[in-house]
Amino acid sequence: MYDGTDRWKSDPTLAYARQAQERIQEFNRLKRARYLLDAIFLTNELILDGSDVEILTLASTIINRFKVLGVFNTLVENSSESTRVSVLKPSHSGIYHCCTFCSSGGKKEATCGCGGTMPGGYQGCGHGHVGHPGVSHWSCCGSVLRHGRCLVFQTYVHQLLL
Repeated sequence: MYDGTDRWKSDPTLAYARQAQERIQEFNRLKRARYLLDAIFLTNELILDGSDVEILTLASTIINRFKVLGVFNTLVENSSESTRVSVLKPSHSGIYHCCTFCSSGGKKEATCGCGGTMPGGYQGCGHGHVGHPGVSHWSCCGSVLRHGRCLVFQTYVHQLLL
């Protein structure tokens, strides 16, 4: 449509055609962005509130929607085995530790997701104190599963480049 000259500026038909084409491209970009946001929202909802049956029922639909949008699973090589890990898997924001007291070096203001407390003004957990799970756990959510998903609601910032 555009031949490199300024002819489109003087010909209103070509100018309208170019504007229409730009509007169509913008509409398609916004449509893809909306699909991506819907898929991300549904995934977050299922991770937070969904039952296992609900997640398994909708898994193929969600995976197909992400594939259409260009979001794929990545292959992660472990020294022991190859596993498929989703790029959308919520990662832990804390550290895997035995207790807050040990991992923070005794800082009183350090907190833990397990909800444990200690006397003396300590805000985090300690071995044998109220709320401590008794095993190593994640400081962000209290999960005792070292390679499990994070249990806290995570606020995601998504940047869409279309």
